[in-house]
Amino acid sequence: MAIAPKKGLEVSPLVAHPPGASGVHLLASRLKRMLDADINTTLSKHCDLSLPQWRILAVLRDQPKPVSQKKLVVEIAFAQGQTSRALFALQADGLILASQSKADRRSWNYSITDLGRKQIDTILPHMEARRDAVEGVLDRDEIAQFEATVAKLLSVLIERAQS
Repeated sequence: MAIAPKKGLEVSPLVAHPPGASGVHLLASRLKRMLDADINTTLSKHCDLSLPQWRILAVLRDQPKPVSQKKLVVEIAFAQGQTSRALFALQADGLILASQSKADRRSWNYSITDLGRKQIDTILPHMEARRDAVEGVLDRDEIAQFEATVAKLLSVLIERAQS
C-alpha cells in the first residue's frame, strides 16, 4: 500500500511503498538490481570475469605504470575485500601481475599482462555496446540531471553518516 505523498507530489507506481519506507531508496535499489543483472548477463555471455575483475582489467588496460591496490579500490568502486579476491583470481589466471611497492613494502601494485589485455580487448566492445544501449535512452540534459540528483542525495547521506 502506497503512502500519501506530500501535497503536490505524485507517487509513481514504480515506487509504491509501505509507510515509513523511502520511495527513493526502493527505486534506487530496484535500479541497482536491474543494472547489476544486465551487466552480469553481458559479462557471462562473453567472458568468465566477475564485475570487479572486469573493472580492474579496464582500469589497468591503459595504465603505463603499475597501479596500487588502494587506487584500484577507489577506481572500481568495490569494497577492499571484493577487490582483493578479484586481484587474487586475476593473478592466478595470469591476467595481471603483482609487484611489491618500493615506497611501502606493505603495499602491492598491479599491472595487466598480455593475456589480460587480450581478455579486456575482447569484452570491451560488448561492454561499450551495453553501456550505450542502457544510457542511450537518456539525452545529455537527463544524464546531467540524474547526476545532480544523485550528488544531492549522496551529500545528505554523507552528512547523516558523519553526524
